[in-house]
Amino acid sequence: DFFNSNVEISGLIEQITQTGGPTIFVVSDGTATLALKGFVGQGQRAYPELNIGDTIKAIVTINEYNGELEGEIKKIQKLSPEEHKVYLEKIIELQKKRAEVKEIPFLVKSEILEKLRPLMIKAAFEIRLAIIQNRPIIIRHHNDTDGYCAGYALEKAILPLIETEHGSEKAGYEFFLRSPCQAPFYEIDDSIRDTATSLRNMAKFSNKMPLVIITDNGSTPEDLFGIKQGKVHGIEFIVIDHHFFDKDVISKEVLTHISPFLINEDGSKYSAGMLGAELARLINNVPGLEVIPAIAGLADRIDISNSEVINQYLKIAEKQD
Repeated sequence: DFFNSNVEISGLIEQITQTGGPTIFVVSDGTATLALKGFVGQGQRAYPELNIGDTIKAIVTINEYNGELEGEIKKIQKLSPEEHKVYLEKIIELQKKRAEVKEIPFLVKSEILEKLRPLMIKAAFEIRLAIIQNRPIIIRHHNDTDGYCAGYALEKAILPLIETEHGSEKAGYEFFLRSPCQAPFYEIDDSIRDTATSLRNMAKFSNKMPLVIITDNGSTPEDLFGIKQGKVHGIEFIVIDHHFFDKDVISKEVLTHISPFLINEDGSKYSAGMLGAELARLINNVPGLEVIPAIAGLADRIDISNSEVINQYLKIAEKQD
């Protein structure tokens, strides 16, 4: 029987949480995560010599708690500096391999999308890697139909991956947030709020600083201050937008910047919801994403400048149940 059996495991400590009872160490071997419980007394920190970022080997007893697997620590020790270096490289290599994007055709034939494909593949890879590395994801979108379509499409793709990674439906509450921006850009208020929430979660739950995805906003000089403020505190950004800018001041500040204007195309031909849904399919091609581009495109009047593509999306939407 797998339960109540002792097994030897090794892994990287991703998270340490002190409860009123045991200390919880969340460890990853690059393929999955497991919570390990150490107990020395009520609310007392077990194994204080262990920190986030250490690699360990341990003997644990496998049990189940609230429907999730966990290991009760019998013996645990840090790897030596040499072992740590080799093991860390192996984990990062495994994580990057798992984050690789399965290239699929876009929903419609479009020269603009094909020119954006390398940027979209990079964004999908970075988002998948952040999930695998247990980084929280925050989606910030404009407070209109197009923005909601983009944010919702990304949420639909990302949430199941987070739940699978942590083996829990509750993980979405801790590692995911979607929130609209009232202004048509990522204001300093939005940035400070995201930073404050993330720093609090870092102090309270030892969470990592998040990856913030800004969509239907993010690509103009008005967004720069908010992005730079977040970066000071360790937040990383991805921007998916279609609004006009004179000069690109964002790309050098973010992991990936997706915009038709970066490939000498017109942003009025592709809305953020259309781009977001196509990106979402590269992250995790779940059912239900096919109807979103038609809603977003019609709401943002893309039918005027790019009726051919909107008609393709409408035909796809009509076929869905």
